[in-house]
Amino acid sequence: MSLPTSGLIEPEFADAIGLKSADKKKIKGLEEELELEIIKLNDKFNSDMKKLLAARNKRLKEEMSEEQIAKFEKLFGEPFVPILQSYMASRYWENRAYSERILKKSKEKHELKNPK
Repeated sequence: MSLPTSGLIEPEFADAIGLKSADKKKIKGLEEELELEIIKLNDKFNSDMKKLLAARNKRLKEEMSEEQIAKFEKLFGEPFVPILQSYMASRYWENRAYSERILKKSKEKHELKNPK
């Protein structure tokens, strides 16, 4: 999993802030630590979401006849997780778009302050 970073070690920002090589190494180390924590949170979220969806599937099937359950499983498969998949896909794209907007805005501000 690759996560967006603060962008501080990007040359245009590192130079503008005056970060030295040692500073960049420290920041990179902090970001790697944070990435590990985010991965743990993401894994826990996925695990909790799968448990929640399994409970939902069980409750859905309690309301269905044997014939409906058979059709349901044939149509959707087991486990039935489209909600998790679509949620994770939308979350990924929303976060990616947000990160790109923030980076673009930061670069625009930097260019306004430091025209070439």
